[in-house]
Amino acid sequence: MSTQPIPSRNWPEHARLRLPSNGRMKDLSLKEQHPVLGSVIRGAMTKIKIQCVTEHAFPELKDKIETARTHLLDSAMSLRESDDRTKDIAERLGCDLPFATALTDLVIDRISTFRKKVKDVALTEIAAYELGTEEKCTARVEALFEHDKYTFPGTWDESQWDPKNLTGVQSFTIRKNKPYMHDAMKKTLKKFFFQSPTSIGSQLSSTFSCDYQDPTGVDKRNEMPITFVALVATAIFAGLLEWSNGIWKLINFSGDTYSSVYDAHVTALQDLIDAHPKEMHNILADLLEYCGTKTTTQRGGGALQLADFS
Repeated sequence: MSTQPIPSRNWPEHARLRLPSNGRMKDLSLKEQHPVLGSVIRGAMTKIKIQCVTEHAFPELKDKIETARTHLLDSAMSLRESDDRTKDIAERLGCDLPFATALTDLVIDRISTFRKKVKDVALTEIAAYELGTEEKCTARVEALFEHDKYTFPGTWDESQWDPKNLTGVQSFTIRKNKPYMHDAMKKTLKKFFFQSPTSIGSQLSSTFSCDYQDPTGVDKRNEMPITFVALVATAIFAGLLEWSNGIWKLINFSGDTYSSVYDAHVTALQDLIDAHPKEMHNILADLLEYCGTKTTTQRGGGALQLADFS
């Protein structure tokens, strides 16, 4: 794709946007930008992805815009030590609204792209739920959605199902002491966040911590961040919802549809931690260990309603 720089008074080449040949801003390409400008944009994208997984995966549009602009400025300023030319980009971000808006849109788009990758991985694990086809699939998705049963490991009970007429009830019997431990969730967490040393979870693992205070002082294992777990649970929910009519139908993984689901999982996880600190510590620490992340010390919602650690 041929590109052309946007005419700009006095701004050096590295602080100019290169538009696509069709001149449409929405088709702006990151890879076509000057290397210095590209580094600033990529730095901001990295920062916003980290914020997405550590703070909120579905930020409001106003928050996204403000956050993206802040990350762009921070990226430009932090890169000045290695390349002083980024000061021109920082200056232009502060005084040229069309320029700042174009860069902000590029960074914001990365949030949707990032979330979609999580859901794409989750979709590959939906088979673990043994949904079947058509009416059986619909009945099983309905059963899994009841009090977020899909977050628990469990087994299917077809004693009230008529296989000939494809009617009746599909029941999913869960292990109540294992919320957020279904294999589909565990494998999605591992594949997306910890597949390699460059995966975002692997890169952030040194920041993980543990608020649980073991009375014996022995168990000091770090825990999987609940924002990671909530995002994966939301992605699994989205994957199941796409099968809810018995045949797969794509649904956009956007905040309009799924932000409330994500928020409910964050709340449920925190409520479970408050109610059952030791048991939830074990679950979150076990999830982290499953994903192959080393711990500091070796040991010597709907889910909230169903979890039973007695």
